[in-house]
Amino acid sequence: MADPFRLVMDGARALELLQRARELGPKEPRWALKLGALHSLRQRMTRDPEERAREAKGAVTHLRAAWDLTGEKGRPALTVHGKPLSMVLANAHFDAEDMDAARTFAALALAGVDAKKPDGTVVYEMNHVLGRVALAGGDADLAVRHLLAGCQVDAGRGARGAATGRAFRER
Repeated sequence: MADPFRLVMDGARALELLQRARELGPKEPRWALKLGALHSLRQRMTRDPEERAREAKGAVTHLRAAWDLTGEKGRPALTVHGKPLSMVLANAHFDAEDMDAARTFAALALAGVDAKKPDGTVVYEMNHVLGRVALAGGDADLAVRHLLAGCQVDAGRGARGAATGRAFRER
């Protein structure tokens, strides 16, 4: 992947080149993955809810294409910004307001966690996606269970995960 700083600083050019590469190699998952990664980066960098949703939809379009073009055995190796693709897709689907797909990809990301050596970031973030999906669906009890589960493993989150867990347990 190109340097994220360059992608942001010359985002229009990066977008143009990646779209062209995608057109030239429509069955090549790497171009879809890189194009989706650019949209994902823009999604994460904005605070504007409309722009975030727009970039999330762009990320979903291309990342899902990369997912579909990659065989089932190769999918666990796909990453975006160092995170499992299923995790990035869960967050993008949530921001794009597709709760069913967000739930599906969050569950896939959690299913890929090594029980002996869990990745605290995946456990934390995906349980929070599942909690927000439950909350959006009106199920506050399930939301709390997921949010608490996300705070159980705070590796990679340090005090943030532990403090969040304490705050929920005290309520």
